[in-house]
Amino acid sequence: MTGAVLRELHFIEELEDVMKLFDGIWRFDPGSAPVTVEMMRALSHAGNYVAGAYESDRLVGASVAFLGAPPGQVLHS
Repeated sequence: MTGAVLRELHFIEELEDVMKLFDGIWRFDPGSAPVTVEMMRALSHAGNYVAGAYESDRLVGASVAFLGAPPGQVLHS
């Protein structure tokens, strides 16, 4: 084995695999997952970071993140 391969994820099927992995680790109560497949898709589509770590074809890790601009540089209303 040469180690995990990291790649960004964009497709619903990949994001569903991330949800299965996260649920297998944290065992979310129904409806209480901190992020949904739809939210990951929106984040990915908007250029944020959604990535998976694969050993062979098996998802073994994942990360979901979004850009937070420095304070005072953006306005949310």
